[in-house]
Amino acid sequence: MKLRGILIFTIGAVSLGLTFCNVSPGRPASTYMETPSPNPTSEIPHDTTLVVEGSSVGPIGLGNTFDQVVEILPVRENYDEVHDKSSFKSPDGAVISCSKVLYRNSVGGKDDVDLAVYFDDGDRVVQIEGKSPRFHLQNGVSYHADLNDVVNKYKNAKRYSLNGSGAGVAGDKDLVFLVDESQGIAFHFQYSRQKKGMELEFFNVFRPLSHFLPQTCVTPPQKWELKTKE
Repeated sequence: MKLRGILIFTIGAVSLGLTFCNVSPGRPASTYMETPSPNPTSEIPHDTTLVVEGSSVGPIGLGNTFDQVVEILPVRENYDEVHDKSSFKSPDGAVISCSKVLYRNSVGGKDDVDLAVYFDDGDRVVQIEGKSPRFHLQNGVSYHADLNDVVNKYKNAKRYSLNGSGAGVAGDKDLVFLVDESQGIAFHFQYSRQKKGMELEFFNVFRPLSHFLPQTCVTPPQKWELKTKE
């Protein structure tokens, strides 16, 4: 999708119905994640730049309906995208599905928020991915934080690599994720040539104690691999 950089999986690997799931380094691709629908978030913080583990990214909360989301963030023609749940067969014959998703794209200036909001079959939000220079957590973690700094604040988080996602990304380094499933938060890191290391690019919020996958699905030839902390 536009404003996300280079597509990170091969279009030829998917059926026509899934071409809408093609993504950039900010949109790792499609192993299906089944997550029970959470109850609608009871209260969304007034600070629309705040990310809350297991609850919300800015004004969007887990459990919100699709109608509630588009009431908060109306879909803008030529800027935003909505794609229905799609599926395809992987080379080993397994059927892989990607969730319905609403992409909210930044357009520059004060509009600096990128969001991907994923819905279950009941049209409720099950996962939110967000990027903005203004996004932050109450513990001080913010956009472009160093990987080691976030590791120090999330001692129980596990580190994963999305193997095969690095083509065209700065340094050709695969995307790295720090995932704390107990708190419902995942941090997506990309390589920074300036820092010569990994920096935080996207925040991901999902239901605590559920299984996290980027975009709710990972598509071959990419592979989701647990890494030993370095």
